[in-house]
This record gives sequence, C-alpha cells and structure tokens, in this order.
Amino acid sequence: MDAPVLLIANHSSWWDSLLALWLSESELPGSQAYGMMDASNLKRLRFFRWIGCFGVDLSSRRDGARAARYALELLKQPSTALWVFPQGAEQPAHLPLQFMPGAAGIARRARSVQVIPVAFAYVFEREEQPHVYISVGEPMSLRDGADREAQEGAVEAERRRINLQVESRDQGFSTIFERSPAARSRWSIWWLDRFAGWLAPRQAKRWAALPPVRPVAGAQTPTRPEP
Repeated sequence: MDAPVLLIANHSSWWDSLLALWLSESELPGSQAYGMMDASNLKRLRFFRWIGCFGVDLSSRRDGARAARYALELLKQPSTALWVFPQGAEQPAHLPLQFMPGAAGIARRARSVQVIPVAFAYVFEREEQPHVYISVGEPMSLRDGADREAQEGAVEAERRRINLQVESRDQGFSTIFERSPAARSRWSIWWLDRFAGWLAPRQAKRWAALPPVRPVAGAQTPTRPEP
C-alpha cells in the first residue's frame, strides 16, 4: 500500500465488521486493519478490540472528536486500512443511505488518504443460506472523498452494482469463497448458531436506539496504539 486507506461501507448486518476485517486480510496483504464501531457494542463484544476495532460514543461530540483524532493518528501510517460505517448503526438494506459526517471529516483532515467505497449485501437466492456480495469501488477523488453526500452516492453506486448482478448475473463478479463445511467443523457452526440466537434479541433492542478489483476485495494484526 502506497497510502493509507479509508474504507466506507453500508451497514445492514452484524456480520459487516467481520467481513470487513476478513476482506483486509485476504485482499490487502501487508495492511494493518482497524475499525471504528459504536462504543456500547465494543464494550459488550470485546473480541472486536482484539482485531483492531476502537469505540466511539455517537451521542457525545467530545468522544466523537477523540475518536476522530485517534483515526487521524492511525491514518498517518501508509499501511493503515481503516473501516468506517458512516450510517452509525445497522439499517435495513432497502433504506436510502444516510451517512453521519464523521467519515467525511476524517477524510478532509487526513493527508494523502484514499477513500474507497464498499457495499455489502446478503442475498437469498436458491439456497437456504444467503450469498454475500461485496462490491469495492475505485478510490474517490480528494474532493468527493471528503464530502458526505458524495460518499453516500459512491457506496450507493456499489449497492446498485450488486443489484444488477443479482438480477442479470453478468456484471463480472467472481466467487472468492465457497465451500460446504466439513463434518469436523459442524460443531463450530452449532456453537455459532447458538451464539447468534443469544445475540439476536440483544441486537434488536439497540437497532431502534443506536446512533466500520472490483467485485471483491483484508489485515495483519499490528501492534496497535491505545485510543
């Protein structure tokens, strides 16, 4: 990586953060990946801290400024890949994007950062389990990357690209991960199902209250500064 990267993405599922960090690991070799997430979630799901996430209290301007300063420190390193979900909380995929201004503010103050729009979509097709589509756009111009509305438009364009793929299946997407679980791994899926069942009602409570190549696009675990 020649310059730090700020990746902005839509946020419709709890899985987005894990996909983002996996994407950095697999498609951005040599990068050091970080993610900004809601502080209350990070306190409850502490394992995200182990993989480079740091928290921000979206109800506090002071904490928002602190998190932005920390992000800017990270973005001084050319190997940094920082994920931000500017919607601030999970939103249904069919709703128009409404970004908070934090990501645009970070891009405006950072030096030589590349802003890259990313879209995630979970689509049920002919199988019982959904397909995950990931569309990664081209780096935005310095002006557009620092503009909230331009960020919304860029991510929305990637969402439309996924929709076209689903409808016509001729947009050039490729499969980057596909397998059936081996028998020896079924126990892990069993535990994951139960964890998801425990998490779902707790997630539902916060959805109402909470204020991140091309077709595809991950991070080495660095020594991370404390926020």
